[in-house]
Amino acid sequence: MDSKYFIAPITYCFFILSCASIKAPPGGPKDETPPKLIEVIPSIGSVNFNGGRVELIFSEYLNESSIFKAVSILPKFDNEPEIIFKGKKILIEFPKNLLQNQTYVISINRKLLDEHGVSFSESIQAAFSTGSEIDRGSISGTIYGKKLRSVLLWKVDGYTDSSSYFLNNPNYVMDVSDEGLYTFNYLSNGVYKIVAVNE
Repeated sequence: MDSKYFIAPITYCFFILSCASIKAPPGGPKDETPPKLIEVIPSIGSVNFNGGRVELIFSEYLNESSIFKAVSILPKFDNEPEIIFKGKKILIEFPKNLLQNQTYVISINRKLLDEHGVSFSESIQAAFSTGSEIDRGSISGTIYGKKLRSVLLWKVDGYTDSSSYFLNNPNYVMDVSDEGLYTFNYLSNGVYKIVAVNE
């Protein structure tokens, strides 16, 4: 018998096997471990920050659609920095024309989910300063009520009309915890107005 009839089936089998995808076996315990922030580049608390890329690295793959609800940069920008999803990483592209001697905060709330839908266990803030030191002021408190809530904060130095600051977007926005707690960290010295709203 001609040998060509034996070669063709062997080649065909090899082709099928080489195209098989490798996947984790189904089953096993359900993932209930919240994602963790394991590294920030440049490191949290960096000073003389002049903009550019900040890289947030997490312990597991994230749910892309949750990122844009969970990550915010404070104080708020008129044109928000670009946020880029990269699996286990979130990249934030800060502009180069940042305010001088300003502490900027990347806030990550509990709306952040991993690829299995497990949420971040608690809010985290990462601060960077364009000056030589990080601002250390803070405002915290408790909001009472059953609905999901957020707290809006305005820095009102220089306002002569006590209500005119409401015409501008808040400088800072923070979600309230299940216990009604909120904390704004890394604030500069000044006068602030605060309002709690239902989401």
